Amino acid sequence: MAVSLKHAGGEIDLGEIARLAQIRAELPRRLAELAEADPPRALALIRAWGRGEKPVEQIWEEAV
Repeated sequence: MAVSLKHAGGEIDLGEIARLAQIRAELPRRLAELAEADPPRALALIRAWGRGEKPVEQIWEEAV
């Protein structure tokens, strides 16, 4: 049984909140690893993250 949280905009599954928290916690490490292999790409993703140009999930996927 999924547990959800009701808020003004609707409902969100608590598992989804946990997944997003995990991504946000690990994203700096993943970007640091990418910076070793491809510094310009890592910098572009850091800029996109800081400027709010891309969702965190997209940055996470692109940082592989």
